[in-house]
Amino acid sequence: QKENTPLAQQNKQGIADRIKSLEAAHQQNRAEKLQEVRASAETKQAVKGEDQLVIAGEPGKQETQVLKKSDLPQGWIQYPLKDPQALASTVARFNDVQTKVNELADFVNKGGMEHIQPGLVGDAIAESDKELRLHAFGAEAPTARVNAILDQENYKAMNQQSRDFVRNYAFAREAMTQL
Repeated sequence: QKENTPLAQQNKQGIADRIKSLEAAHQQNRAEKLQEVRASAETKQAVKGEDQLVIAGEPGKQETQVLKKSDLPQGWIQYPLKDPQALASTVARFNDVQTKVNELADFVNKGGMEHIQPGLVGDAIAESDKELRLHAFGAEAPTARVNAILDQENYKAMNQQSRDFVRNYAFAREAMTQL
């Protein structure tokens, strides 16, 4: 019965009005936040569009370059780059190959080949078909362990120039086969 008193009714109405007021403020705040998020997303998209990588080239020329859209010279033709991450990964692998081949070339060009031991180096960089194999009665015995020991002993017998050549050769070969 206390709920039907004028004071209780007035309190209920005050509480209901306050709830409506808070809901309206919440809705307005939510709309403002949503508008801010949309504006931020549009700004980021615009910036991203300018930083987007494209393949570009001068009209009438065969050479192309990968450039940011914002760095594109006036009048150049542009093509969208489908997967910039894949391109970056491929470029990084090519750069790795170039670095390793340059190191090998520097070694050779600086006279490093004068003192290498060709027999030991040849054995060290030989393909697997040059490894020791043991065949008997139609079966092949595993000799990888023996080959590893022989490789280790050959490596110990090499002078520093031979080791440097083998190391540079192995790094360049590994980089090229990983393309």
